Amino acid sequence: AEEAGRLAERAAFIYPDNAVPHFILSGVAQQKGDMAAAERHWTTLAKVTASDTSQQAREFRANALFNLAATSAQRAQDAPEAQGKQLAPDAIEKSKAFLAAFPQHPDGSKVEAMLAAMYQ
Repeated sequence: AEEAGRLAERAAFIYPDNAVPHFILSGVAQQKGDMAAAERHWTTLAKVTASDTSQQAREFRANALFNLAATSAQRAQDAPEAQGKQLAPDAIEKSKAFLAAFPQHPDGSKVEAMLAAMYQ
C-alpha cells in the first residue's frame, strides 16, 4: 500500500484531473485510518468525475459520495450530543448529494437510513 500511495501521489500531481490516483489515495488513506486525507481525496474524486459519464467514473463518483456521506454521518453520531447536532447538517447535505446523484444505487437504502438517523 505504501508504494501504491507514493505512485498515486505522483500521478495525482502530474494528472490532477484523473480520477484513478485519487481513488487509490482515498483507499490508502482509509486503510491507514487517516480519514481527513481520505475525505480530501473523495471530495476531489467526486469533483473530477462530476461530468464524466463513463461507467468507471460513475462507480468512482458513487464510491466517493457514499463514503463522504457515511464518514460525515459517523462523525456526527460519534460526537457528543451538542457537537453531533452541529455536524448533522453536513452529513445530511452529503447524504442528499449521494441520493440525488444515484437514486437507484444499491447503497441508497443505507444512505437513507443514515439520513433518517441524522434527523432524530
